[in-house]
Order: sequence, then structure tokens, then C-alpha cells
Amino acid sequence: MRTKTLANIKMVLVLLILFFLQITNAQAPQKMSYQAVVRNLSSALIVSSPVGMRISILQSSASGSSVYTETQTSSTNVNGLVSLEIGTGTVVSGNFATINWATGPYFIKTETDPTGGTSYTITGTSQLSSVPYALFSAGSANGETPGTAVGDMKYWNGTAWTMIPIGTPGQFLQINNSNIPTWIGGSFPTLTTISNPSQTYFEPNPAGFWGNVTNVGITGSGGSVISSYGVCWSIAVNPTLGGTYSLIPGSTGLGNFYAQLTSLLPNTTYHVRAFVINSTGVTYGNDVIYTTFNPTLPTVTTTPVTAITGGTASSGGTISNDGGSAISQKGICWSTSPSPTIADNITTNGAGSTAYTSIASGLLTSTVYYIRSYATSIAGTAYGNQVSFTTTSTLSIGSFYQGGVIGYFLQPGDPGYSSIVQHGIIISQNNIGTADFGCYNVTYPNPFGNAIGDGINNTTNIVAGCSTLGIAAEVCLNLVLNTYSDWFLPCTGEWTAVGTNYSLLPLDIGGYYLTSNTNGASNQNILTYYTGGGFGSGVGAFPYKAFRLF
Repeated sequence: MRTKTLANIKMVLVLLILFFLQITNAQAPQKMSYQAVVRNLSSALIVSSPVGMRISILQSSASGSSVYTETQTSSTNVNGLVSLEIGTGTVVSGNFATINWATGPYFIKTETDPTGGTSYTITGTSQLSSVPYALFSAGSANGETPGTAVGDMKYWNGTAWTMIPIGTPGQFLQINNSNIPTWIGGSFPTLTTISNPSQTYFEPNPAGFWGNVTNVGITGSGGSVISSYGVCWSIAVNPTLGGTYSLIPGSTGLGNFYAQLTSLLPNTTYHVRAFVINSTGVTYGNDVIYTTFNPTLPTVTTTPVTAITGGTASSGGTISNDGGSAISQKGICWSTSPSPTIADNITTNGAGSTAYTSIASGLLTSTVYYIRSYATSIAGTAYGNQVSFTTTSTLSIGSFYQGGVIGYFLQPGDPGYSSIVQHGIIISQNNIGTADFGCYNVTYPNPFGNAIGDGINNTTNIVAGCSTLGIAAEVCLNLVLNTYSDWFLPCTGEWTAVGTNYSLLPLDIGGYYLTSNTNGASNQNILTYYTGGGFGSGVGAFPYKAFRLF
């Protein structure tokens, strides 16, 4: 028994050390039971109170070096008894499982804080007069020399214990024909995750997401064939195939391989790991931290407005800085109010950071407009400086006039041409709808024409021969658009005339459109119009526009 003065309380700690072995499944548990009774100076039990202890295993003498130290916190029971298992506490130093009990003697040193803390004020040391047999056997291997690495094993060769060095991760033991345990099977591959420090911005990928790239290399391989490899990533450490990954199937060779990360957010830290799949399972490389770039808005400048007419004007933009991310769309926007945005009238000039020119069309004559260039990236849409201009009083191709857009001025030789009064073709700014040409295998009352001015006659002819509602001719004939009611489905000659001015029109006419000309028994003719385009025939529903003459 050992006594200590502790602040205002004098304590007497009676240590009763009891060791016993708990054997499960014929294996020695790496722990020893420890019990102590705690009493005060009056020999009264300290019951149901916390006790903090630091326990050390000393080698050779009571003042010898510690081969193992741990701390534990427990409580006395109603009888003042505290019970612990040495080997299961919080390790301070050493490894309880590797103590060689054959190289003793060993001593147990206990340091106690009877208040449950870590201010250890009561110390006691006692020699272990005996060591539990199972622990002695586990630590000393009956006097055999310990292994050299974690996982080493021994087998009995008939006369002596023989060491089996640890195999490689992924292998397993098999008994051969001589009853000798042998490591067999393919080992796990080894690989390294390699970041790409030059990748500091976003690139668009085919899926429409923003991503950046990492290069990954395999530095070695085990004995089984690699079936595939790739990378996986997450905002959490050590990502796995249970999350997001990019797989490269059928890749079996050693060396570097490349995979693209997708769906990444800007200014976000990700963890990336390479992985390899072979017959042993999935093996992961080291965890690499990658922080995506935080892009800023592009810088774009509006070019001066030129070629101003009564319906069109030319401008464009120059992108001097993409802000660190790819430009997905660019163009100009305009309005009769200041500070136009992409919610107003716009052109689209594709992606990329090259300079561009656009034509604003569908403008009113003698009207003040405001125009700005724009550029869009993952960071948002940036606008250039604002430029204002006034359209002329003269009508031009692309002018918004009498309910639509002027698509063609009549030329000498065209039906209805006048050198005194200007006439032409107006085309609806938007598609009117999508429909079939009309009834099939119908004999119409009048022939169909394909010259300028024949569209209205063709439309009337179709409706007279086909009473089906909702067909393109019927809709156009009864259409009231922007207060005008003399619309019709155009013939091929009228489409051809408008097509000569395609580049000046704010219209989406780069596809198939119905005409009012028949095509044999199908009674349908469709037009595909683009630069250098022409006519084609088919059966089915197609979009259409309405024309009118002025």
C-alpha cells in the first residue's frame, strides 16, 4: 500500500493486481485484466467515482525503460473496485502485442488521478512474478526468433519451426503437395495518381459540363492482368468507385493513362485517386488534392456600328480576356431601350474567343437603337460598351415592315414590279407552325404556279380542294398577324427570291419548310434553304412560314 498527499484530500490507494487470461478460439488475446481497490486515509472505500490511470510496462527493473504505456479512465464500483484491461487503453507509446515476455523481468507501474483526470499523483510499481502462459507463448514464440515484418508466419517442417515471409498484398496461402504453405495468386497492382499542374481552367466537354483534366500513371503491376483503369473523384478524402469516376475499359498495359474529370464546380477542392481493376479487385492510388479555378467574367468590346440601313446594321465584338474559362456563346444584342441584354434581340456567333461580326436585322426605319456585344462563359454573361445608332428612313432587306421582315424587293421582270412604287415580299419573323401540306391524292381545281405572286393562288387552290383544318395552307390563309390578314403559303419561286437575301435576314430558314407547290401523287413539296441550297421532296409534317406581298 502507498499513500500520497493530494491537495486538500489524503488518499490511500490499495492496488490489488490480478492477471488472468481470456482465451477465445484458441488465440491469445493481447490484454491482461487489472483490478485495484481505492480507499481514503480512513480506509473508507471511494465508491462510484471516476479514476484516471496511466499504466506502463517496465523492462528489467522497477526503474527500467518503458516498453509500453497507455492511459485509461474508468470508475470505481459500489465496492471501491476499479477494473481495467491492460492493452485496450489509449496507447501513449509501444505496442502491447509485440512485447517479448521471455526477455523479462517486467514491472507494472501505475500512476493514478483519483479525480478521474490526468494529474497523476499516486504512483506504484510492482514486479510481474509470472506472465500468463498464452501471452508468454505469443510474445516469445517458445523461444523462437521473432519475425522481421508484420504478417510473417511459421510452419512446422517436421523438425523445426520455419519462417514464411509475408507475401505481397492480394496473394493467399495454399498448401502444396508437400504440405508446405505457399503464397500464390496475383498481387495487387501498384499505381500513382499524378496531377496536371498546367491545367488551371475549365474546358467544355461533350456532355455539356465543365471539367478539367488529370494525368494518371501506373508505376508497376502485380501478377494478374489489368482489366481496366481510370480515376475517381469526390469532395471527400479517398474517393472510391462508389462515387463519381471515369473508367477506361479494356486498358491492360503499364504506363501513363489519361482520363477526364467532368461535372466539376468552380473554385472547389476535389480529391482524386487513380484506380486499377484486376482479378484481385480494385486497387487505388494515392489521394491527390485538386482545386478548380475560379473563373471571372470575360472582357468584351463592342465594335463600331456600320452599314446602317432602314432595317439592318452591322456590329460585332472583340474578346480580350476569357476570364479563365471557355466562351460558350457570343454575339450582339440590341433594343430600342438602353442597356440591351440577351433577353432582347440577339445574334449568336458560336463559341470561342475570336473576334466576330454580326448583323442586327428586323429593325424599324428612322428609329434609335442601342447595341452591345456579349460573351458567355461558365462565370456568366459579360457585355461590351453600349453604342447607339439611328436607322435610315429608307426600307431595306431585313427591315421590319407591315407585320414582318422584308425579304425581297421586286426586280425588273418580276411580276408586279414598278419603278415608281417599291414592292416586295414580307416574310413572317417566326415559324407559324408545323403541319402536313394538305390532303393526299386530291385533284385540285386549278393548276399550281411557282412564280412570284403565285403563292396566294396556290394557297387558295389547296384550301378549295382540301377541307382539312389545321393544314399549313388553311392556317396561312386565315392568319391575322400584326394586324395584317393577307398572308399565304409561299410557292417555290417566292422562296427562291427570299433565299437570295438569306444572310441579311434575322430568320431561322436553314432547314426544311413547306411550299405551296405539289409534288406528284404525294401533293407535297418541301424546301431546304441555306447558302447554295435548293428544293427537296418528302411526305410528313414540316415547319412553315407565312408570306405576304406589299
